[in-house]
Amino acid sequence: MSPALISAWLVAAAGAAAASAPARSLPSEAFEADLQRRCDAADDAACTRLGELHYYGDALHPDVHKAEALWTRACDRAHLPACADLGVLWLVGWAPNDLERYRDGETTTQPIEPRPSRGKALLERACDGGYGPGCAALAGTHTDKVGSYDQKGCALLERACTHGDEAACATRTNACRGPAQKVRVRAEGGDLFSSAVAVDRDGLILVESPQSGAPRLRVARFDPAGTLKQLGTVPKSDGWPAVAACPDGKTAWVAGLSGVTPFDGATAGRSIALPAAPGVDMSMATTALTCLADGSVVVTRWCPTATPTDADDRALYERVRGRLGTPALTKMEHLQLSIHPYTPPREVERVRRLAAELSAAMKTGAAWDAIAARAKAGWYSVSAIDVSASEMPGGIPFPQDPPDEVLRLPVGAVAGPLERLEPVRRGRHARQQGSIDVWRVVSRKPAHAPDVAEGLSLLRKEGYPRALELWIVARDGVRAQKRLVTRELGNRGIREELGPIVPLDDGFALLGADRAVYRRGRWEQSPQLLAAIADLPVSAAARAASRIVMLFSQDTFSRRGPATLGILDEKGRLLAKVPVRDASGNAVLAREVGPCGPARVCAVAGDLGRSTIVVFDIDGRLVAVDSSGAGSSMAAPSFSETGLWLRADRGGRIVRYRDRRTTVYDFTDSPW
Repeated sequence: MSPALISAWLVAAAGAAAASAPARSLPSEAFEADLQRRCDAADDAACTRLGELHYYGDALHPDVHKAEALWTRACDRAHLPACADLGVLWLVGWAPNDLERYRDGETTTQPIEPRPSRGKALLERACDGGYGPGCAALAGTHTDKVGSYDQKGCALLERACTHGDEAACATRTNACRGPAQKVRVRAEGGDLFSSAVAVDRDGLILVESPQSGAPRLRVARFDPAGTLKQLGTVPKSDGWPAVAACPDGKTAWVAGLSGVTPFDGATAGRSIALPAAPGVDMSMATTALTCLADGSVVVTRWCPTATPTDADDRALYERVRGRLGTPALTKMEHLQLSIHPYTPPREVERVRRLAAELSAAMKTGAAWDAIAARAKAGWYSVSAIDVSASEMPGGIPFPQDPPDEVLRLPVGAVAGPLERLEPVRRGRHARQQGSIDVWRVVSRKPAHAPDVAEGLSLLRKEGYPRALELWIVARDGVRAQKRLVTRELGNRGIREELGPIVPLDDGFALLGADRAVYRRGRWEQSPQLLAAIADLPVSAAARAASRIVMLFSQDTFSRRGPATLGILDEKGRLLAKVPVRDASGNAVLAREVGPCGPARVCAVAGDLGRSTIVVFDIDGRLVAVDSSGAGSSMAAPSFSETGLWLRADRGGRIVRYRDRRTTVYDFTDSPW
């Protein structure tokens, strides 16, 4: 039985979204004839596949009754996929829609009545024989009206997953988690809405929100059992706080406008004022706060105004030189034939032939106006035509742009027809949608990278200066200070960031625009750790036990594009580099990464209220794909060995995810 048919049954029976059908091309007449020949020679797999063509409407003359006969023949010879297909058909039956009656006539569109007991028996036979999709379809008979699986349904999904059905694995993970455990947390002094959260060794450090109305904000340690212990307070006049917890499990730091304050298990230490830095607005809130292994803390603040020196500008020029110049400008003639989801297979083939004819004409150098007129004359009511001549800059990843290899073609060259089609389903019919494109390069203006003098002039003329000040603070005062000065050029997409700060055993690493490692009281610009990731854009990073985990993305500014997980040891050796994908193999646009349990690493994507969580072991092997299941209005995640923590509802709720289980901690009875 195909995963596509199982998915259709899961949707119909459980009312829940199932994994989409695997990508496949619509079969040609020759392919169908070959299946028929093999089926006549008693090839049960060919009979099953041919039946699916008829069931989904992909055959030349679709006939669901013929699909039933083909599956019956193969199942009688103990072919389990055919038994599962036939079991689903008999379980729910089939009735034609108006389009099928009009297309096929009444002779092939008589309904097939459901035979639930016989259908279920066939699914049990397929499942008992070790065919995973049969177990998954059988699980669909154990749901309620809203699609929730009972205990037996979850057990069947587990069997399907064990037998290698990845779609069932994903369904099991999301549907059989069970309700989240809820804990009401009582705080001394009334309900506690937190504005800042830091991961402690055994739980969290919370700082009360300035919106609470209290003159002093509570600082408390919170553990997974729901215990809240107040450590002290900080003045509300200190602005929006930031908090960091140290690896020793005892010390926490809270930063405000006036400085940073250490807290141990009993009392708060003295507040340490940060020394004023030229050009730094000390009223700005803390950008990042990171505690190190020795109990000191890294404090950073952005300054909205700064005065870069010549050395600052030269360093920036070296980092962004490739993005300062004028991009290559390529003039293209573009032909696009768009395939709509309702386009029949025969019409898709006609559009393909038309695209091939027009591509051949473009390769001979025929006049563009004549080609465009021929294309428009071949326009069909369920397709669309787009013919255009335009200039396209290279290197900008907009969906409508040609592939990179097209932009590199010599003048006069033609690329295409290039198909960008994907399978879709309309009722029981498999269709395609997307486009068939042809490009011809008309002319090209080469890119221009500015020399030092021109580049510095551009930076100073167009750039908006900003500064980042970094302090390393211990209980005895400020130990070190560093400044990063940059300029923001929004019209060129240049905006440098601090990037992740990753604690090391004897210091920390800066992995943003100005990469450096601080160890044993001094800065290192080229250690092995930085060399290992020199050409990789790091969008997120964290420490996980003895490993450093990172996300490499296509664009560190917008942090979009498929993410790749990198796992390194502290010496900088890259131990694993794996794509972040969901259970169906689709790329996940992960934004955050960190530990989420003992020897577990989580990559988190999307709006955290409806997030995708991809769980790996410490060596980069995929463990599970899940979602938080914790509702909406989530803040950024906090990672630790005790789990993945999410602050929600303005700090009135904390959610912990660990080992595919969710616990919700309510700090207030208010629904807001």
